[in-house]
Amino acid sequence: MRRFPTVFLSIVGCAFFSHVTQAAPSVAAKKSVSDIVERSGQNLGGLIECDRQDLRAEYLTSLRDALSVYPGVDPTKARALIRQIERQGEVIGRLGIKSIPSPTEEELERQRRVCEWQVGDAKRDIRTLDDFILQ
Repeated sequence: MRRFPTVFLSIVGCAFFSHVTQAAPSVAAKKSVSDIVERSGQNLGGLIECDRQDLRAEYLTSLRDALSVYPGVDPTKARALIRQIERQGEVIGRLGIKSIPSPTEEELERQRRVCEWQVGDAKRDIRTLDDFILQ
């Protein structure tokens, strides 16, 4: 899990202005996207656990689009990073409540509460990524 920030930073490199007429994203906006990328595997795994494939697909689309407009990101490396994040999410999704053969009512209730939190986080991240894309 520690490799994701390093990989992402090596992909991003130094930011540069690609068009004079377009304003570059702010440092805070780029940091927000970087933070989302760092935790995205875990978020995708949570959405798998919660059976929210619709939201998982939307999250991945926003993540792909944000990386495609992130200054200085090599498109090939961005696609490889997305594949790596997807694999991490799939592993995390298999290790949760679904790995317990007969979960107790208490475990199911805890998972329900965790799902509410994870869905909320995913929606917030999607909004942040979409805002970044539209800058």
